[in-house]
Amino acid sequence: MAKLNNTETLKEAIVLLKVKRLVQEEELKEIIHETAESLKPMNLLKSSFSSIIHTPDLKSTILKSILGLAVGFISKKILVGKSSNPLRSLLGALLQVGVASSIAKDPEEIKAVGKKLAKMVFAKEEA
Repeated sequence: MAKLNNTETLKEAIVLLKVKRLVQEEELKEIIHETAESLKPMNLLKSSFSSIIHTPDLKSTILKSILGLAVGFISKKILVGKSSNPLRSLLGALLQVGVASSIAKDPEEIKAVGKKLAKMVFAKEEA
């Protein structure tokens, strides 16, 4: 009788393990499907765009970058003009990159210097 009980218990354990294996296979298939969906190019773009949109201070960062690029471009045009000298053009490009990056990194300091220069220019005009 003891053998019959052990055999029945063993059969029940086998059935439970088979059910457990089937459940785990289904869970694994679902995880693989979700991973494959998330790695599709369109879904990657959507998630990247979503993370960019939800970035705090996005507007100020974009404005700082645009301001830096504009001031760098203007400073290059003022300094270099339409020069065909390659050395002068190279120096102008380096100036443009330097001005653009410094304004994008710390616009408050640049604003303060700009205000001081404007006061000096307008003070000379009034005198």
